[in-house]
Amino acid sequence: MSLCIRHLTSGGREVFTVHNKGVSPTSYEIFDNREDIDWRIRHYAPEEPEYCSPDLAKQLGVFEKLYPGFKKEE
Repeated sequence: MSLCIRHLTSGGREVFTVHNKGVSPTSYEIFDNREDIDWRIRHYAPEEPEYCSPDLAKQLGVFEKLYPGFKKEE
């Protein structure tokens, strides 16, 4: 299993991302709460969030969740 779980924050909001490369096709899910993650892998989620800048949030697909109302530069 190739599993990457991140606990991200913008300083105000928090999300969890779960990227599983061990399945075909690979899966990438975004969760608002730790309790929403499958109980079998939830314990892998970090307790402390990692700061996620707007640029990184765009790359990880969580920009709208972490920075709602933030002006996007195209």
